[in-house]
Amino acid sequence: MALNAFTICGIMRTNSAVVLIALFIFQERRAPEPILPLTLFQNRIIAISSIGGVILGVILFGVSTYVPLFVQGVKGGTATSAGIALGPMLVAWPLASTFSGKVILRYGYRFTAVLGASLAALGVCLVTLFNANTGLPFVVAAMVVIGLGLGFMSTAFVLAVQNAVPWNLRGVATATTQFTRTMGGSVGVAVMGSILNAQMALRFMPVFARYPGVVTRLPKSIAPSNVLLTPDVRGTLPLDFLHQLQAALAQSLSWVFALMLVLAVIGLATMFLLPGGRGEQYSYQAEEENTADAEAMNLKPEITVIG
Repeated sequence: MALNAFTICGIMRTNSAVVLIALFIFQERRAPEPILPLTLFQNRIIAISSIGGVILGVILFGVSTYVPLFVQGVKGGTATSAGIALGPMLVAWPLASTFSGKVILRYGYRFTAVLGASLAALGVCLVTLFNANTGLPFVVAAMVVIGLGLGFMSTAFVLAVQNAVPWNLRGVATATTQFTRTMGGSVGVAVMGSILNAQMALRFMPVFARYPGVVTRLPKSIAPSNVLLTPDVRGTLPLDFLHQLQAALAQSLSWVFALMLVLAVIGLATMFLLPGGRGEQYSYQAEEENTADAEAMNLKPEITVIG
C-alpha cells in the first residue's frame, strides 16, 4: 500500500509540474515585461542549448538521486558510501569545464557540446549495466565519464547563450540555462520516481508474500520500500529474503537508468543541430557587424561614368 501511495504521489507531482509550466508560459506570453522573454527561444542557439540544459538536468538529478540509492540499497552500502559514490562525478565536472573553454575557442560550440553529450550518454550507458555484482571501480568509472560529459556540455551551453544575445539580455539568458536545467531535473526526477515506485510495487510484493513471517517482524515505523535503506533492519533479514529484495530493487532501477539513457541519446542527437564552426562568428556582436556591412553595401550610391 505504501508503494502504491508513493506512486500516486509521484504521478500527482508530475502532473502538477506540467500544469504549472503551462501556466508559466501562458503568463510570460502576455506579460508586458516578462521575467523570461520567450522571444529568446526564437534564437536557434538558445533553443538548442535550452533543450540540452533540460537533458543535462535530467541526467544530473537522476544520477545524483538514484545511483546512491543503488549503492545503498542494492550493494548494501552506508549512506556515507552512497554519497561518496558521486564524488568522482563532482571532481570530473569542474576539470572538464576548465578544459572546455579552450576546446570551444578552437572547435566551436557544436563540437564541444557533441563531445560532452557523447561522454554523458556513454556514462549513462555504463550505469544501465549496474547490477548486484557491479564493483565499486565500475561505478567510479561511470561517474567520471558522466562528470566529464556534463562539464563539457554545461560550459558550451552557457558560453553559447551568453554570446548569442546583447549585453542587456545576458543576465536573463544566463539564468535561462540554469532554469531549464533545474526544470529538467525536477520534472525528470518526478517521472523517474513514479516509474521506480511502480516497478517496486510490482516486484517487492511477491517477495513479501513468500516470506510472511519475516514481514511480520519488520518494524511498523519503516515502510517496505525503505527496508534496504535501513542498515539496522537490513542486517536482521534472512539472506535469501535480502538477496531477492536487492535483485528486485536492481531490476526496478534498471527502468530508471534506461529512461536516462534514452534521454541522453536524444540530447546527443539534438546537439548536432547547433551551428558548426568557431563560436565567435555566431556572437551577437558579429551578427550586428555583418548586418551593418550589408546595409552599408546596399546604401552605397551607384557611380555613373560619363564619357
